[in-house]
Amino acid sequence: MKKNILFILTPMIILLFTEQVFTQEKTSAKSSGYFFDTQNLSSVTELELSSKDIKILPPEIFEMTNLQILDLSYNELSELPKEIKHLQNLRILKLNGNDIYELPEEITRLKFLKEIYLDYNTWYCRLNEVRKITNAKIYLKD
Repeated sequence: MKKNILFILTPMIILLFTEQVFTQEKTSAKSSGYFFDTQNLSSVTELELSSKDIKILPPEIFEMTNLQILDLSYNELSELPKEIKHLQNLRILKLNGNDIYELPEEITRLKFLKEIYLDYNTWYCRLNEVRKITNAKIYLKD
């Protein structure tokens, strides 16, 4: 009986948490998973999805047109989708601790991008290529 109640309550708790995280008054979103309030996507300016074991980005992220800070650090991403070009207001992109080997050419369309965090990826041999496609400051750690 207790397991059935917990099974029923868990989705309700997740919904309550999601509603609290994504309100119209807040411009920041922290997610414990892939739960996005699709009515407020354009109001999100910060999204922190670090250490979530993400392998593929949910398409809702690319509808967050006012997103300025995107933290995808320490996941299992092997590539950054070409849809990144839709995040025209992006200023900071944190990709450290993933398995990404190259950035898509579409990253050149992000005119406001000022910082890219690429440490703990396989970048050292391709750093010149990365610098050719973006004017953003590149952060790397040994």
